[in-house]
Amino acid sequence: MRGLGIGLIALAFLSGCSTSQWLNGRWAQLAEDGKLIGCIEFKGDGTYVTYLERGCEGQSEELLSGQWQLKKNQLAMKTRNPLAPPAALAIVKRSPTEFVLSGASGAAGEYYRAENPIAVAALEQRLIGEGKIKIRELPPEMGCVPLGKSLDDLKKLPKDTTPRLLRKADAQLLLAAEIPPAGGEFAKITYAADNDRVVWIAWELAEIAMNNDALRTRLEGKLGTPAKQIAIGEGEQGQKITCWKTFCRNVRGMPTVDIDLTLFATPAQKKGTLYLSDGSVGKLWATFEELAKEANK
Repeated sequence: MRGLGIGLIALAFLSGCSTSQWLNGRWAQLAEDGKLIGCIEFKGDGTYVTYLERGCEGQSEELLSGQWQLKKNQLAMKTRNPLAPPAALAIVKRSPTEFVLSGASGAAGEYYRAENPIAVAALEQRLIGEGKIKIRELPPEMGCVPLGKSLDDLKKLPKDTTPRLLRKADAQLLLAAEIPPAGGEFAKITYAADNDRVVWIAWELAEIAMNNDALRTRLEGKLGTPAKQIAIGEGEQGQKITCWKTFCRNVRGMPTVDIDLTLFATPAQKKGTLYLSDGSVGKLWATFEELAKEANK
């Protein structure tokens, strides 16, 4: 009887170690490229719910939610999207509040307990301090919302007859101008769109944004260290180019969109333009570096 009792205790202990109950709850996801992109809530009935908000707040994403099953060191996940194949990811539990998923899936990355938005905000600061967050989110009001404007919205705006173009080919795009209220950081906003989407947005800076590098300082505070800083020439014509990698949530139906943000400043003239795109301007960063090498010889 004594041996049987020990056996039952051992069986219960082993069962507890292999249970999947520890996974139940809300987890903030740090993607493999260093973006804190969203939150997944694993439920005890074998379903999971995906949110774009990091604290599992707001509206859930139906097609990104689905069913899950944990077997030893493998997590099977199947979304409600009929076009998406099931995913089988290797799982490593690092602690009661952390685990890692690896595999060919957008769900891969590090996960941290996300009990509430306040805890997630503290988590974000911790991960920034540890250097794990490499790409920060661009606040909606700083470009994500305008990037989602429709062509119908842009066609209601006046045509921009004096845009500041980075490529000759951009002259063929739909170029619309918006004049913000006087007294703010921006003198003009130019939207460049092709047949179905906004390609880039350019904010022409007012003098107030150039004083003491006000806008660049604020962007660095929000987005962290720039990906690139380029200086071309000096004196009256000297130009500084500051480039960030960032991302937006839920633009044109996409859960996350990688964004490049490029600030061109001519400090001596107190002039500058801020460009935002989902790839077209970022592809030119190498060209700007080559121009800088030639100009600074």
